[in-house]
Amino acid sequence: MTREDMKLKVALLSIVLLLFAGAAKAQVLYGSLTGNVTDASNAPIPGAKIEAANVGTGIATQAVTDVRGVYLMTNLQPGTYRVTISSGGFATLVQENVRVDANTERRTDVQLQVARVSQQITVTAPVEALQTDRSDVKSQLNSTQVTSLPLGNDRNFQVLYVLVPGAAPPFASHSYAGNPTQSLAMYVNGGSDTSNITLIDGSIDSNYWEQNLIAYVPPTEAIEAVNIVTSGFDAEQGNAAGSVTNVTIKSGTNAFHGSAFEYNTSSALQSRNYFYYGPTVPKYVLNQFGISLGGPIKKNKLFFFADWERYRLSELGTAITSIPTQAMVGGNFSAAIPAGTDCNTTHIAGCIYDPTTGNPDGTGRTAFPNNIIPPGEISTAASTLAALIPPPNYGAAGAIANNYQSVGDLLFHRDSVDLKINYLPSDKSTFFARYSGEPTYVFDPQQLGKAGGNALGSVSQPGNAYGLTQNWALGGTYAFSPRLLLDANAGYTRPRYSAQNTDISTNFGSDTLKIPGTNGANPLQGGIPNFGLTSLSPLGNNAVSNPFLFRDNQYTVAANLSWVKSSHSFRFGGT
Repeated sequence: MTREDMKLKVALLSIVLLLFAGAAKAQVLYGSLTGNVTDASNAPIPGAKIEAANVGTGIATQAVTDVRGVYLMTNLQPGTYRVTISSGGFATLVQENVRVDANTERRTDVQLQVARVSQQITVTAPVEALQTDRSDVKSQLNSTQVTSLPLGNDRNFQVLYVLVPGAAPPFASHSYAGNPTQSLAMYVNGGSDTSNITLIDGSIDSNYWEQNLIAYVPPTEAIEAVNIVTSGFDAEQGNAAGSVTNVTIKSGTNAFHGSAFEYNTSSALQSRNYFYYGPTVPKYVLNQFGISLGGPIKKNKLFFFADWERYRLSELGTAITSIPTQAMVGGNFSAAIPAGTDCNTTHIAGCIYDPTTGNPDGTGRTAFPNNIIPPGEISTAASTLAALIPPPNYGAAGAIANNYQSVGDLLFHRDSVDLKINYLPSDKSTFFARYSGEPTYVFDPQQLGKAGGNALGSVSQPGNAYGLTQNWALGGTYAFSPRLLLDANAGYTRPRYSAQNTDISTNFGSDTLKIPGTNGANPLQGGIPNFGLTSLSPLGNNAVSNPFLFRDNQYTVAANLSWVKSSHSFRFGGT
């Protein structure tokens, strides 16, 4: 045998071991139902018929126990099921309220009793879920928890990660413009906040610009369940060191269900902060409202679910900063140094020297008399920019620190839309398609108006920020036989975020100030450049990440084949 043949055999053996390791029976997008069927003496009952009927959609899945009395159903749509077990000579048993969740294997063991004549036993109490068939560690958040528990002002389901063992409390990260979905970051089991993965209906949901965030946060009214795996990942959920979160969007059922909601937070109903000295409470008005509706298009065949949510925030931003006095704008900096100071003999901060004097290394310079720059020595660029600076309006007259208070309105608008269609062409196949879209707009004024400066909002970018996040998901299953099933899905996610200052359309630096190299041919290189001033507010656009524009396209494709052979369960697949 050649060395190359040995290498090939080793590679093939490694692939086989990877494929057969774990024998995971529950899929990321679907759930599984398994159990043992025995008689009163605990002997297995082979050939017993099991039917799991989805209470919401009426979809029924059948299976038969093997010689060990074991049954297994895979690729079950998440939902509540009625499980019926029957066998000749035994009373039929009906188990109600059996909950099956995505990425979960549910065990329901039953014991059949010998039938007297025609007898049926119905168990209406919900079966307590106990995971005994998988080694992964996970937590489940259901729709009731997501819509009922306190979620804070933003109504973000990620707040509930505090309920997940091993997860640190989630926290806000990045600006509104760079994170318009207001996704939260978190650490799981001591791992990095960039080591978590989130999928929505199997579609990867990453923000590659800010990798500790997700791109799209669904409205709470749209979420059916959230499954968070924190350790013991199987091969199908690899590529994660922290956690894997699978979010399932609701599906329609045979009955119409809907909701209408509004959440409002208004400063008019709040008390004044003890440390705020203004006469009134600063304006803060947040409205979140929307609707959801799901139901049948064709009973037992075609279903829909749709929702829409609007987020509108209007906030008064205030800031106190330091700006040049009117005397300084005219070149008089005498107030910046103690009276009687001779800057030629005493070198202190605030002294201004004639740049045309002295040596090239800065030594031997001559100070301007009385720390006043002659009008003829002030450049046109400096005087043009200084003319844009507003006069001080805060504090004592002539103060050069904390002498300006700026006020402006911060706006944040966001719409979230989901539409999901489920179709059952036959009793062997299922199909779903979903689209989610989220256009956003943020406006944050600068503290010094036309002169620029910092943005008024603490978590935003100066000027306008437009965004559009889109997430698509397609999936389906096909049963070649009760023991051979195929599931496949595809997804596409595209976050498009941008932020531009209000003067982005002008080449203020090169055309108005006549400073070469401060603007360029690219439209994103327009506007006022950044001017840093010691102990004073910056001028122009000092945001290091503004302007920006990025568009990240993410594609997901996965296919898996589940095969049950005798007492063994195999799963093959790729992503």
